[in-house]
Amino acid sequence: MAFNNAIYLVSRDIAIRSGLIQIRYRIADGRFVLNNKDLSYVRFTPDEYIDGLSGVERTSEEIAARLIAENGYKMGDDITAQEQQSETGTNDNVDNVEDNLDDLANKEENNETTER
Repeated sequence: MAFNNAIYLVSRDIAIRSGLIQIRYRIADGRFVLNNKDLSYVRFTPDEYIDGLSGVERTSEEIAARLIAENGYKMGDDITAQEQQSETGTNDNVDNVEDNLDDLANKEENNETTER
């Protein structure tokens, strides 16, 4: 019995809900390429149990491969990556400022000790 490895093009929201957005390919229109196992991580809302997931389109491996290549094999979410970089950058700047202040305080202590 062959395992059915279906490929889907999904909206950003569904990719986020899968928890795999940063490690899946993104295509030019902003959707992501997930497989049926990836979709099993998505928790359904009560309405989705009745109506199904919106923002999900089944496709072939060939079409998905072409769309991935056309977008330059980009992975992850630019918005999420930018948010993470800005958060990290801000925290790094705070750490650098704190380190610089510590260095200055140590130099001042050394100067006072040397002057005595």
